[in-house]
Amino acid sequence: MGVYSINYSFLDVWIMLFVGILVYLFRKAIFPLTPLILGLVLAETLETNLRRSLLISDGNFSILFESTISIILALLSFF
Repeated sequence: MGVYSINYSFLDVWIMLFVGILVYLFRKAIFPLTPLILGLVLAETLETNLRRSLLISDGNFSILFESTISIILALLSFF
């Protein structure tokens, strides 16, 4: 009732049902949900800032690994 009453759309109900089934399957498979939720929340910000840095460098990916701190952070996030 709560999802339907926001927009009066059955699409929202189907999306809620799909996400509920997906979360149930993830929990049965003992898949950690925290990294998935973090990825969903931070993905838009990451994409925006990546696009901005590539526009500044004219599409050159080496700008991401020019400084020492960026290399250290990339290695830490990899491990």
